[in-house]
Amino acid sequence: MLQAKTSGTSWTLAFNNYSKPYDATHIVSAFTIAELGEMLPIQINAKKPPRGISSELLSLQKGHSGNSKEIQWQVMYYDVHFENADSEADARAQMLIYLLEHNLVSM
Repeated sequence: MLQAKTSGTSWTLAFNNYSKPYDATHIVSAFTIAELGEMLPIQINAKKPPRGISSELLSLQKGHSGNSKEIQWQVMYYDVHFENADSEADARAQMLIYLLEHNLVSM
């Protein structure tokens, strides 16, 4: 069983393999960074008045978050939401989950 937490929501990936329990040799399908990038729109309609011309545009940055000395990835739609993560793939995936959960994109 794998667990993750995004935007305050906990997710658990459970395998339905009745013949043996989960172990590290199981293979799980996952999107690549490029595929996640293709799924994130360049601009979204947040359904609220924007504060500036780029307030709903996608931004991807790598750097220090707050006072942290560790480098993190940040994916953001400026006036809408941002996600920080240790890897670019995690940041993009967390943002995509947020957009889907809040009906800002559909698949």
